[in-house]
Amino acid sequence: MASVTERKVEAIPALDDLVAQAKAGDTASFARLVTKYQKGIFMLAYGYFMNRDDALEIVQETFLKAFSSLRTLRDDSSFEGWLYRIAANLSNTAYRKKKKIILVENENILDKQAAKSSGNDTEVLRDRFEINKNLRKAITLLPERQKTIIVMKYFQNMKLREIAEKLGLGLGTVKKHNFRAIKKLREKSGTILKD
Repeated sequence: MASVTERKVEAIPALDDLVAQAKAGDTASFARLVTKYQKGIFMLAYGYFMNRDDALEIVQETFLKAFSSLRTLRDDSSFEGWLYRIAANLSNTAYRKKKKIILVENENILDKQAAKSSGNDTEVLRDRFEINKNLRKAITLLPERQKTIIVMKYFQNMKLREIAEKLGLGLGTVKKHNFRAIKKLREKSGTILKD
C-alpha cells in the first residue's frame, strides 16, 4: 500500500486542455467545465429574471447548447466568453418572452404588500415598484451587449475588467457600452445608477 506522500496527485488540466478534450467527446472534461462555470452562468441568468427556477433553466439550456455546439468553437481559449454569450443570448430571448408575465406577477405581489401596509407605506411601495418596473423595462430595451454588461455589473456586482475577461472583450469596449447603457437608462427610466 502506498503512503500518502507516494500517492500520485492527479493534475488539474488547463482550461484549453479541458475544452480540447470536451471537443473530442470527453464528457468528464465537459462536466468539469460545467462545474467551473455553472455558478457564474446562474448569476448572469438570475440578473435577468430574479427568479431561481428561470435562472436554472437558462443554465441548463446554456450547457446543452454549448455541448451540442462545442465543435464549432474555433479558439479553445475563448471558451468562457463564448459560453457567457450563449447564456446572455438565451437569457435575452427568454426574457423577451417572459417580461409580460413577470410584470403581471410583480403587480400581484405589490397588491398583496399594499394590502398589508398603511396608506403612506402603500404609496412608497408603489413608487418603488414603478421605479423598478421602469428600470427593468428600460434594461430590456438596451442592445444585447449593453444589457449583458449592465446585468453583470449591477446584478452580479462584477468589475468592468472582470466583465471584459468573461465576455472576451477589451476593457475600453466594456467601458464604452457601460457608459452608453447608463446614459440610455437614465433617459428612458429616469433612474440613476451609480457608475
